[in-house]
Amino acid sequence: MNLAVLVVFAVIAVGAYEVYLRVNNALNFDSKTAVGLPIFTDSEEMGWEHEPNSLIEDYNGENLVINAFGHRDTVKLDAEKSILMLGDSFTFGINAKQSEIFPVLIDEELKGYDLYNEGTIGFTTDNHSAYLNKYVLGDDKVIEPDLVVLNFFVGNDVTELRRHNVLLDDNGIPAMLEDDEVFVGDDKTLQSLSTPEPVSHALYNLSNKWEAFRRQMGWYVNENPTLTWPVFLSAEHPSQDPSLEIYWSETEGYLKGIQEALDQRGIEFFVAIIPMDVQVSKVYWDKYPGMPFGQEAFDSKRPQNRLADFFTEEGIDFVDLLPIFQFDKRKEQIYFAKDDTHFTSYGHQVTANAILQKINSYLE
Repeated sequence: MNLAVLVVFAVIAVGAYEVYLRVNNALNFDSKTAVGLPIFTDSEEMGWEHEPNSLIEDYNGENLVINAFGHRDTVKLDAEKSILMLGDSFTFGINAKQSEIFPVLIDEELKGYDLYNEGTIGFTTDNHSAYLNKYVLGDDKVIEPDLVVLNFFVGNDVTELRRHNVLLDDNGIPAMLEDDEVFVGDDKTLQSLSTPEPVSHALYNLSNKWEAFRRQMGWYVNENPTLTWPVFLSAEHPSQDPSLEIYWSETEGYLKGIQEALDQRGIEFFVAIIPMDVQVSKVYWDKYPGMPFGQEAFDSKRPQNRLADFFTEEGIDFVDLLPIFQFDKRKEQIYFAKDDTHFTSYGHQVTANAILQKINSYLE
């Protein structure tokens, strides 16, 4: 009887605490700007996509143009054959002039082909799969490429799947995608929630207070550590994400599905593996003071090796940019040295040369 009374009392107390927190808005789950470029619109299939015919004037010294296809492009599209380039912020060319990003540099060298830059900030393999299904393979087809190039960034193209809730169709293709943390705001920028709003504010707050108390008492052990970029770390590293294998399995499934769908339609396909800056040079290590990286992590080529093994097994063509970057005489200038993980103008040049060489092997 006493236990039942205690349980009822606890439920009432938690319920009252829940009402108090919500009425007084005591816990702040407001969003913050993740990407301040007003060029995005909601997409049921992909979460978000570029809003066609968007323009940002004087973006790093030049206009940023999103054309009628939703691509970052200013080139004249008049060739009979085309190449579609998929990727994330590296391919989009964040913080770079339009004329200096590697898809544009490649397009300028192509003869008889147009290149469509569908690099979209925040995209990864499930987004790419959904895009292809809608705009290349589906009823809303707007482009029929002869070659698709997917630029895969090992830094987070695996782990960002942790945020996604995906509804697959009968063919295993994303039919609806929701991101738990990132969404399009009213101002057409990408907004993010550092902590998604929990079902119960009361239990969330009590859990945080208990964790803080355990830390204060020295009782705390991080049973489920996560790291934004765990793919570089050894399997024994204390910051390994316990769900990483799930993300890898999902990634491989999407890549295999993309290869099969394109192959059925006679569209060529290869993947360019983009390394993280810390793999290329020690110069970039200081950008991540909070990351528990050790020498073993920096020496690791785990993501490249795993992708290479998978691609070889599935017959997917690829080019690994890591050795190309590591042996470049100016490798310390490929990425920004501080505050930005992306390519400098020189990094875009190096990347363009490497990928163009691979593209030309298909066009010869």
